[in-house]
Amino acid sequence: MQRQQFKLITLNVGRGLSGIDRIITFLREQQADVLCLQDISADHIASFPGVFGPSMHFVPMCRHHFRGLGHVPVGVGIFSRFPLASTSAHAYVGNIQPVLDIDGVTYGENGAAAPTDLDLVRKTESRVAVFANVQLPDNVQVRVGTTHGVWTPGGKADEHQRKATRLLRNCMNEQLIDGGLIAGDFNAATGGEIYGIIAGSEHYQSVMPGSITNTVDWEVRGKKGPELVVDHVFAAHVAVPEVAAHFGVSDHAALSAIVRV
Repeated sequence: MQRQQFKLITLNVGRGLSGIDRIITFLREQQADVLCLQDISADHIASFPGVFGPSMHFVPMCRHHFRGLGHVPVGVGIFSRFPLASTSAHAYVGNIQPVLDIDGVTYGENGAAAPTDLDLVRKTESRVAVFANVQLPDNVQVRVGTTHGVWTPGGKADEHQRKATRLLRNCMNEQLIDGGLIAGDFNAATGGEIYGIIAGSEHYQSVMPGSITNTVDWEVRGKKGPELVVDHVFAAHVAVPEVAAHFGVSDHAALSAIVRV
C-alpha cells in the first residue's frame, strides 16, 4: 500500500488578539489538511470549519474575559478535512470539567492577560492534551494530538511545571506508542530542563529541523526577545520529512509539516 501524505499546521492563535482575520487568511493560503490550534477562544471556532471542513475536536482549558462578550471558553483543538474516527482529552493540570473562569490575571487595553497571582491562575486553569484518530483515504488512520503546556514567568522551571510535564510525557507515551504525532506550544524551549522531560521518551522523537531556531514572533508582539523554540512537533512511527516556520501570523510562528503514514 502506498503511503498516505497530508499537510499539518500547528499554531498558537493567542486568542486571536493579533488579528483573527490574518490567521484565517494565512490558513486559507496554506491549504492544510489537519490543523492543531492552541489558545483558541470558543467564539472563533465557527471560523475554522469553514476552512477545514466539519471535523473538529475542541476542549477548553479555562474561560477568559473578553470585552463585550464576558467569560468565553479558551482551549485547544484539532480541525481536519478528513473525518475523525475517535477523539480523547487528557488533563495533566486540573480537570476536563468543570471549565473555570481564570483568576489571578489582569487584562490590558488589547485584551492580553497578565498574571498577577500565579497560584490563582493555576487553581483555575487546566492543561489538556487532546488526540484524534484522523481517517485518511484507503482506510488509513493516524493519531494526531495537540497541547498547550504550562507557562512559567521568564521560562524558569518550577515544581508545578515539572510535575505537569512528567504527566504530559506519560500521556504522550501512551497515546503515541502505536504511532502518530503531537504538535503544539509546549512552553518548553529546546535545550531547557522542561524540554528535556518531554523529549526524554523512547516512544517518540522530535522532528524539528535545526534550521528552525525560534518560534516566538517578537515582531507581532511589538518587542525584542531571545530566540526560543517553544513550539514543537514530536512523532512516532510516521515520517515527517518537512517542517517549516511561518511568521507574521500570530504571536507565535505557525509550523507546517508534511506527514507520511
